[in-house]
Amino acid sequence: MLRKAFLIICGLGFLHSCSKDEPSTKVQISENSFLFAATQEGQVKRYNINTGKVGTYSSGAGDITGLYGLDVDSLAILSMTDKSLKTFGISGNALEERLEGSQSLEHPHDLAVNNSFFVVADDADADGDPLTEDSRLFVFQHEGSSLKLRNVIFLNFRVWAVEFMGDDLLVSHKTSNKLAVFNDFLENRITNVVRANKTVTIEGVTRIYGMDFEDNLLVLSDIGTETADNDGSLQIMPDFQGVLNGVADGAAIPVDDQLVLQGANTKLGNPVKVVYDSAYNVIFVAEQLNGGGRIVAFNNARSAKGNLAPDLNYPLAKVSAIYFYTR
Repeated sequence: MLRKAFLIICGLGFLHSCSKDEPSTKVQISENSFLFAATQEGQVKRYNINTGKVGTYSSGAGDITGLYGLDVDSLAILSMTDKSLKTFGISGNALEERLEGSQSLEHPHDLAVNNSFFVVADDADADGDPLTEDSRLFVFQHEGSSLKLRNVIFLNFRVWAVEFMGDDLLVSHKTSNKLAVFNDFLENRITNVVRANKTVTIEGVTRIYGMDFEDNLLVLSDIGTETADNDGSLQIMPDFQGVLNGVADGAAIPVDDQLVLQGANTKLGNPVKVVYDSAYNVIFVAEQLNGGGRIVAFNNARSAKGNLAPDLNYPLAKVSAIYFYTR
């Protein structure tokens, strides 16, 4: 893959508007790199980082909570308002719906992908008893011209973020700083109750809101106080599998094993989604509250910590999901 450094500046036309707090620093990318972003209002943007061209599309779906780029011209969209998982193709200035998954979703808010399998986290009350903690994971299979619900996994806690770590699935608890690990998750082929193989707490975190894993690096986002626009953080663990293996079931991963990005310079208030790309060692963040909503990115992710200013920073009101596609 050919790497080049590009300067993200107002003169490229990449930003709709510029403000004095936007840095002019480098994010390294390939010749074929796109950042997909979506909003709570159902708008989808595709940023061509090389050319500065921005495509804006209406999905017809409200409150997009999950994105996955299938290629440069198609993507999967998870919508909380529509309670749906759909695939779309980009044709000219429009999004054209191609496939829709099951109508069984109730409150979907995160998406994890492993090859042809799409796992949707749905935190709606699964058993109808508000006094019990439970939720569901919907497993879809995308093959050719079909997107079918394969099975449903019932959990004994309320789910929030989901992410694959190889064949294992990482699942965060909605109401705490706990992270559950389900080994060989896709081997659970029937609709059933499944319990985590291991659960750990992440020290220093209020609640895990966004999560991404690649090349043994795990990055988590914490929104802190939901109404505050300056107390969000990223927790980065460059050797996550080693750290996880060294912690017993039910124990905590200490702050000393994490790199923490936090402070006014970071522009992190409510970081709702994160994406890590190992080829360029960069983290992209959908920041929903600070500045009314913005996308920020941090280079040198394996060593980033402290009160750093982002290396890319541009506004997007009510941003709710992101995906970085590069080939």
